Amino acid sequence: MATLAIHGHFYQPDRRDPASGTVPPDTSAAPDHDWNARIDRECYRGNAAAGNYARISHNFGPTLLLWMRKADPATYRSVIEQGRSGNAIAQGFHHAILPLSLDVDRRTEIRWGIADYILRYGRPPVGFWLPETAVDQATLLDLATEGIRFVILAPWQAAVAVDSRRAYRVDLPDGRHIIAIFYDAELSARVSFEDRATENADRFVRDYIGPRAADLPGRDEPLLVIATDGELYGHHKRFRDQFLAAIPAACASAGMRLRSLPDVVAGLDPATLPIARIADGSSWSCHHGVARWAGPCPCCPDGEWKGQLRAALNRLAIRIDDESRPAFAAEGLSLDRARDGYVAVASGFRDRTEHGRTLVGSRTGSPGVVARIGDLLEAQRSRLAMFSSCAWFWGEPSRVEAGLVLADAGDAIARVRAQTGMDLEPDFVDALAPIRSGQTGETGPELYTRAVALGRRRAA
Repeated sequence: MATLAIHGHFYQPDRRDPASGTVPPDTSAAPDHDWNARIDRECYRGNAAAGNYARISHNFGPTLLLWMRKADPATYRSVIEQGRSGNAIAQGFHHAILPLSLDVDRRTEIRWGIADYILRYGRPPVGFWLPETAVDQATLLDLATEGIRFVILAPWQAAVAVDSRRAYRVDLPDGRHIIAIFYDAELSARVSFEDRATENADRFVRDYIGPRAADLPGRDEPLLVIATDGELYGHHKRFRDQFLAAIPAACASAGMRLRSLPDVVAGLDPATLPIARIADGSSWSCHHGVARWAGPCPCCPDGEWKGQLRAALNRLAIRIDDESRPAFAAEGLSLDRARDGYVAVASGFRDRTEHGRTLVGSRTGSPGVVARIGDLLEAQRSRLAMFSSCAWFWGEPSRVEAGLVLADAGDAIARVRAQTGMDLEPDFVDALAPIRSGQTGETGPELYTRAVALGRRRAA
């Protein structure tokens, strides 16, 4: 009997202004307040009401859930309750491209993603969604070290051709391993881009899934995985949430099982799985891999600014850490460990001042020390957020996505300046100088000034 698993990746850019902590109004999202609210109305709310999150495997971006918990608590509760059935997996916290991240950032993004999942669902995750499914050996090793059992990848991310109808084991350098689930590219593309293909769930199962469900050699049962952006189901495509609701009955009529990927993986013995090798630096949304987020690629030939922006932010991140570390050391604290533990505040489950008091404890506990440590940890949150992948996906640095990460950089700089007296802004602005917008003609420093000024107006 064939098994079908549908996975939805639910994520939006973190539109929260770091200075005010709120999502500002956006007239382009009318009649709604902003795009978070509009997509919530068109997609998240309807899928929750239909019970679709209990039918499909899925992951939600932690920053999106942070917003939803306050803005639409009823939908948030439904999402979490349905995910507790075992269908949800974790995700990198800020949707950074992990193979391009600094080592310390990659580990923190993974640890924050796992910790956020535990805070929301009450148990450790089995699987992990890699942002843009961008992958390399170092990332997989960090995931395995943190207890993750499987990841979802595109079939072209295997170094040697694989049959996406079966699971594979990826052996890692230290003797560990992780399971790779390769989604069916043809079925996923039909669901994403062919409106007529999903007009009728019974016909979709019969005409498209059936031919792909032929028995594999040996005794293995075929596993067919459809992986798409979650916003497809109601936002990008109206009524596509109704297709999800109809799939279970269609599968049952065709003698096929609909299962979640965590459930599938729970029944797998890694020792019996075929071995796959991964193409380092590959991704699902661009066949040129992480080059899309690092500089020019054939899909985005005018992307020199991407490497320039990433280099400037990497330099800034290192300097933020260097300037912040002495304040933590003075209290007998490790910056790296304190940052890893800050996820409860970043996820909205703990008050910042309460967390700071617990962290500092009996060492001094003075309000000034607590405030200083708390502000520097908020700088770390903004410092991590400034690597969110959306800033680099498109070919133009004047877009709002790049502005969001520049605003995060400005927030981190301001907090470090306030708590250490060191102004990192001049050096950062100099590093942005080579960047120029092909659409507006603005330079990198001008784009940064605009992003920071907008944030300050919102906070006022």
